[in-house]
Amino acid sequence: MRDMCDRLSVPLMDYKTTRRAYPSLSLRSVGPSFQPMDWPSHPLNKMPEGARDRSPSGYIWGVIARNNPLDSFEDWYDPRRRGSMTALFTVSSAI
Repeated sequence: MRDMCDRLSVPLMDYKTTRRAYPSLSLRSVGPSFQPMDWPSHPLNKMPEGARDRSPSGYIWGVIARNNPLDSFEDWYDPRRRGSMTALFTVSSAI
């Protein structure tokens, strides 16, 4: 991780400092970290109405599930279903 951050010039946060300030799970977007319980009313939360209580990373899985054209897990490996998977990823990347 350090190597990739160095290559991309991404600063690392001091984990010990963050853990003392937020002993439980914390979120970070732009600016200081914040608690998950603050996410629904956080100014950076641009989720659609009715979904503001979910994180963007959790929200996308519901969108994918609702638009999944595959009938079974094995369909992911079926070359005849490749067009279906392309449509699925087109839907998820458009969000």
